[in-house]
Amino acid sequence: MSIVQEKENLQTLTEISPSYLTDNLLKFEIKGDLTASVKDYLQKSRDLLFQKMAEGFSPIRLVRLQSLLTDQMIVAMYKRAFEESHHHGVPLVPFTLLALGGYGRAEMNLFS
Repeated sequence: MSIVQEKENLQTLTEISPSYLTDNLLKFEIKGDLTASVKDYLQKSRDLLFQKMAEGFSPIRLVRLQSLLTDQMIVAMYKRAFEESHHHGVPLVPFTLLALGGYGRAEMNLFS
């Protein structure tokens, strides 16, 4: 199986999650400085999580939503890095991203 075929078979956490979680996602976009974009997204994510907590979202839904929000950011940064390296003619280097702990179980707590 080629790398391209493997990539097509992969699914993100967002793609396999129920709509009651994915309907609440914020899109991560890199605008200018990467660090500033990450900090802004993390703050907006926390604000959303606290809002959902006030609305009565269950704790398990909150930690899963936190995991999905983090996943959105990680996948977007990966795609950006891939596009940039491809644009500059850098050969594709296969790698694996492993998620461990709370993120790996989709049970990531606030400020984790």
